[in-house]
Amino acid sequence: MRTDRSVRFDGLFARLVALAIAALAGLALLWIHWDDLFAEERAVGGLDPDGPVAQCIAEEKQTLDALVAEGSFSEEQAARALQGAEARCMDRFGAGNNQVPTQ
Repeated sequence: MRTDRSVRFDGLFARLVALAIAALAGLALLWIHWDDLFAEERAVGGLDPDGPVAQCIAEEKQTLDALVAEGSFSEEQAARALQGAEARCMDRFGAGNNQVPTQ
């Protein structure tokens, strides 16, 4: 048996209010995370090419390329060293997780 109270919360108006609240919540989430969802890719790995992390990695890569060219490093050694250099650059400039990958 229905009471007057249950009918009030089960009507068309209550459903429309619930839909409006759900739509507003969805719009709020979209607004909050807009940059996360639709950020333009600035560079490989999402790094700003003019930022300090990217410049640090580029300098390390130049150094490693020079070492490979003179024969001090093999390509494989340079690739492993570059991974460590990327982690150090990110850590040094605040974009890393403070963990250097194992070699």
